[in-house]
Amino acid sequence: MKVLEKNTNHKYNRDMKKNRRGEVEGSTIVIILLSIALIGIGAFGVWAFINYREAQSNIDNKIELAEAAAKKKEAEDQAEKYAQREKNPNLVFSGPADLGSVSFSYPKTWSSYVASNGADGANYYAFFHPTTVPPVLSTDDNSKISQRFALRVAIYNSSLENVLNEYQKTIDKGELSSSSVLANGKNATKLEGLFPNNKNKNDRIQGVAYFFKVNDKVLMLKTDGGATFRADFDKIVNTINFK
Repeated sequence: MKVLEKNTNHKYNRDMKKNRRGEVEGSTIVIILLSIALIGIGAFGVWAFINYREAQSNIDNKIELAEAAAKKKEAEDQAEKYAQREKNPNLVFSGPADLGSVSFSYPKTWSSYVASNGADGANYYAFFHPTTVPPVLSTDDNSKISQRFALRVAIYNSSLENVLNEYQKTIDKGELSSSSVLANGKNATKLEGLFPNNKNKNDRIQGVAYFFKVNDKVLMLKTDGGATFRADFDKIVNTINFK
């Protein structure tokens, strides 16, 4: 009986040890799994935080760029408004009475220079430009170095047909467009595009010109440089008057 009891106790103790070892191993596995889970959660948290900081940094940069662009635009708008205000009140140009008493309004911030007053049957030439008139190298477009002006004024002792005939080849090539228009109630021929330069074909001027018949003469108003002075030029043309 004692031998049987001893064997029974030994088996019971062995089973208890196995159960305890199983519990320990199970607990270890659970701990390992929990540790892995925590490491994974921690790594995800770090990754998410880094991505958040990067995204936030990108957003902050975009906001800063947008704010800088808005401030720049506002400064440019204010400068443009100031420049437009400074042009007023306009000055009035009045040409010689014997040349049709041509008159028009132009910005007060522009300077003018009369290169030829039309005396003794000569053509009349005047040039206008913001602040200071650049050097006048030639009274027409046919010069080796073409200077750009906000406004050219010419009164030719010639017929309208003869004056426009100088541009006919360029019109035929499609480099200049020609149209009949009204400017402040006055009939005019409008040329727009690339103007010819017979002395230097590589230095031609993009611009717009209006030609008016004034008695036995021809009045030309022209702006150089495409759209640079176009807004002011259009306003000037709409104030043109002559007898």
